[in-house]
Parts: sequence; C-alpha cells; structure tokens
Amino acid sequence: HRLIRRQRQMCIRDRLEPLPKDLKVFGLTRPQTEITLEGKGFKSPWTLYVGSENPTKTLLYLRVDHDPYLIMVRPYFKNYLNKSADDLRDKHVIRFDKEKVFKVAWQIGGKFFEAEKKEGEWHLIKPTEEDIASEDIESLIWQLKGLTFRKIIEKPEHLLSYYGLAKPLASVQLMNEKGIFIGEIDFGKKEKPSPTYFARTTQGEAIYELNYNIVKGFPGQKSKKQDKE
Repeated sequence: HRLIRRQRQMCIRDRLEPLPKDLKVFGLTRPQTEITLEGKGFKSPWTLYVGSENPTKTLLYLRVDHDPYLIMVRPYFKNYLNKSADDLRDKHVIRFDKEKVFKVAWQIGGKFFEAEKKEGEWHLIKPTEEDIASEDIESLIWQLKGLTFRKIIEKPEHLLSYYGLAKPLASVQLMNEKGIFIGEIDFGKKEKPSPTYFARTTQGEAIYELNYNIVKGFPGQKSKKQDKE
C-alpha cells in the first residue's frame, strides 16, 4: 500500500476534477487493471483503477477508490504494477524492532560473543580479552535487519546437515532490555555443487537461501594481533 502511494506521488502530473460523467473516454468504465488492498490498517478495501493513456501517450489516467476526480500520471507508472506475487512478497529473513534490541549474542568460528547496549552505545561483555567497537556491533544488527532471501524453502526435504545448519557457521540471538529473546537465527553453507548460503530462524521451519555470505561481515573474526598486523 505504501509502495503504491509513494510511486503514485512520484509520477503524478495533474488531476482532473470534478469527475467526468463519461469515464469511457479515460478507459475507466472497464479499467485495464484493478488493484484492491485490504487488511490491517484498512477501514475498508482500497481500490486503484488504471485506465488508458491520453492520445499523445504522455499521460495515464487513474482513479483511486471512489474519489470524485481522476489523477493523471506518467505512463511508466504501469511498470510499478507489473509485479508478480513473488516481487511483492516481504523477503526479509528475520523481522524485529531494532529499537527494542538491547542485548546481542553471536557465535562464529568456535567463539562466543555477547554485548549489551547502554546509553546508546554497544559494549562487549564476553569475551573480556576482545575489543570490538560499538559501531561494528551496530552494523551487525543492521545487517540482520536488512537481510533478504533469494529463495525460501518452506518445507525442507533434507536434514539440517544438508544446508550446513546442523553445525552452523554462525548463530545470532537478539534480546530485549529484560534479556528475553526476540529473534534468533542460524547460518549454514552447502559446498556442492557450488557454495550456497542458508539461514534459519526460530520463527518457523522454513530455510532461506541467501544472496551472499553475510557471515563474512560479522565482528570478532580477527584477533587484536591480526588487526594490528
């Protein structure tokens, strides 16, 4: 809904009011496309009607729901509507409110790390001999927040070991201020026929094939000595 409204605003050239009596001229008695949205946040179903272009092909006519006017937009607005169900799907792997994350624990390369947020800054608690900057831990949170999948395997046909998730490359747990888990995710890798990376959350049994190796950017994979070198 927000996407369509934002793209409509970007493309709007003018509007025609009051509403013409004969909508056939504008291709709106039998619209080319009708998009109806309903659900949470809608008091009632919301419909966008897409009509025809003007004779010079420079404008496209729209009517939003039962508004008493027509909107004229750039013709390329139609490109935003030619989306498949997969294009419109939310492809985020893990969903959480970043502002509620106050503790994070992650395991990578056989090492365990734990950090907490105080007064807007991240502080590493474990291990005490490590020194990881607050911005690096913040970056980890952002990477998880923006992580999207290339393919979803809703009902995996193989064991977790097939996806490299029986012994994960890395794991991350997100907690709120009271230490209650609000998100947990494991990362795996399948070597053959070519390296492929996967993720699995505690929010369901689905396994997500990723676009890239996100684990490579996790903090804590180098020691202080290696950093200095």
